[in-house]
Amino acid sequence: MMVVILIVNSVSGDGAAMGHSQTDKAKSRQRILGVASERLRGEGLEGPGVAEIMQAAGLTHGGFYKHFGSRDELVAESLAATFDEQAAATREALATSDDPLGAFAARYTAAEHCAHPEQGCAVAALASEVARTDGPVRATYTERIAAYIQEVDALLATAGVEAGDDGARREEAVARYAMLVGGLILARAVDDPALREELLATVGERAAQR
Repeated sequence: MMVVILIVNSVSGDGAAMGHSQTDKAKSRQRILGVASERLRGEGLEGPGVAEIMQAAGLTHGGFYKHFGSRDELVAESLAATFDEQAAATREALATSDDPLGAFAARYTAAEHCAHPEQGCAVAALASEVARTDGPVRATYTERIAAYIQEVDALLATAGVEAGDDGARREEAVARYAMLVGGLILARAVDDPALREELLATVGERAAQR
């Protein structure tokens, strides 16, 4: 009887250890994705290497391949996770607003957003570089832009923006979204603070018009 008890306890302990190990692995993976997301937006797609990302995540370089098959896989997954998190944060921020369209435009053209690309919209932060890539990264980026245009279209409809028919409203959504992203990219590029403020203010105001 005692032998059976000991065996059962041993198996139970192994199961708990395995569960703990899987939990730790999932946490480590999320930490890597979080660090990669911020570093890629701040430094560009070719900026941070695997060793830098792992060190910043507090993990060893050798442990990288327990989580990802390649750096390209990490970049693609990090980008997808970033878009999902940003979409969720945006929905949460707009949920309590009396003017979701205006809140979206103001949030996007905020000075804080402009000053911190590493924490902001990956579409604007990585546009020029993604244009020179192919494969999963570009596909993920394309999907997110299409989704953002649909969201802006929905915001225009909610705001009662009259644009003729649904097709015309989608064109308006495309134009306003492109204006927001382009305006942010230009505002980050210039070294004249007054011009930067003018770009953000003008684009934000135009994008929020009903």
